[in-house]
Amino acid sequence: LLIRKPYHFRPGTATSREIHRYQKSTESLKLPFQRLVVLEIIKQILCCDRFEGTHLCSIHAKRTTIMPKDVQSARRIR
Repeated sequence: LLIRKPYHFRPGTATSREIHRYQKSTESLKLPFQRLVVLEIIKQILCCDRFEGTHLCSIHAKRTTIMPKDVQSARRIR
């Protein structure tokens, strides 16, 4: 049973092949990146909203420190 060694192309060959592939394609490369950016923005907004509610719960309890029960209360309220 012979096991062949994987063939290694010269430096730059795979890169130039990839460049040619993207030059031939008609798909937009910008859209997937924009979708990722939008997802990150939404995630950040939701996280900030949760922490604002948590902060308000801790203020209501006359504390300055945020505790796990504040997070749970804020989650239940919203």
